[in-house]
Amino acid sequence: MKKIVLLFPLMATALTLCAQPVVNHQFFPRIGHVQSLVSVYPDGITVGTAGGNQNWDFSGLEAIPGAPQTTLEHMSPGLTPFGDAFPEANISGIFTDTIEFFTYYEVTPESWDWIGSGAELGALPFTDPLTILRPMAFDGSFRDTARLSLVYPELEYHQYIEQEVRYRAYGTLKLPQGTFNEVVLIETTQMEIDSFLFPSEGFYSIDTIYTQGYNWMQGGAPGPLCSHSVSNGTSKFVIEGQEPSYSTFGPEYDTRYDRGLVSTVKEPERQPLGIMVLAPNPAEGQCRLSLEAESYFPEASLQLRDATGRLLRSEAIAMQKGFNQYPVVVEGLPAGLYLVSITNGETVQTSRLVVR
Repeated sequence: MKKIVLLFPLMATALTLCAQPVVNHQFFPRIGHVQSLVSVYPDGITVGTAGGNQNWDFSGLEAIPGAPQTTLEHMSPGLTPFGDAFPEANISGIFTDTIEFFTYYEVTPESWDWIGSGAELGALPFTDPLTILRPMAFDGSFRDTARLSLVYPELEYHQYIEQEVRYRAYGTLKLPQGTFNEVVLIETTQMEIDSFLFPSEGFYSIDTIYTQGYNWMQGGAPGPLCSHSVSNGTSKFVIEGQEPSYSTFGPEYDTRYDRGLVSTVKEPERQPLGIMVLAPNPAEGQCRLSLEAESYFPEASLQLRDATGRLLRSEAIAMQKGFNQYPVVVEGLPAGLYLVSITNGETVQTSRLVVR
């Protein structure tokens, strides 16, 4: 009988260890999602083996001095300069650092498809869109291709992408701001061929780029918690009347993480303060925080921090049991992502706020 009794906790432990998050539409972008991406040295990244119950410890990642922070915001395509060129798009991603770059997606519960971009060259729609991610279970994979052609009298640009996407692993991810559970690792193997032709100048070039990419993702997060890629490539340059020239480049690393995210780890012995809502969000000039508090807390604090966690404002408040409402002063703040927190000295509850 003792052996049978011991079998049940062993089975429960095994089931816990084998439990695996399934990639679904919660991993796809949604309007209002904002990320604060910072470039870091790639030395702290170890991809590890494929499989379950991995433990990726990237808590020591260090930002590259002088590297611009990139903000990625998802909004309605109709609010962007190139929205009319992408009638199928229902979400646009806006990257801002040294330049502005717009991406356009068609997102459904079954697929996250990249259908084109907008930049200095204008609208760049794919004639064959690229699927970024699909719902799948561990070790699932798919292949896809994408094509783009842009033809002007003085310039032709053609792009071809071929890639395989694989759900490689799942487990726990540690970043400098905390620990994230039920994280999946998506691996992408990609070949990209870009060609430029300048007919009037008798010049053309062909670049072939091979990229191995890894994205640590979590359902409900605004995008990859952390991403790491390494690229190598070859180039061919041809000038009319001259011998072709060839060159190679790489490896080139691109490693970033979203430092605006709040850790998913919660201390079970501390109860949440209540239901917390910020409105309007995004905000311009005015915002109010509503809290349906579980208990009375006469001494609490309302705090506003920037995306790096730096404290900007702090105000002493009292929380009544039930409905409470407090103004959040955002006037004069630069546009971007902020963190609004309420704490009673023991428990901290945080929500993200976007300021336009």
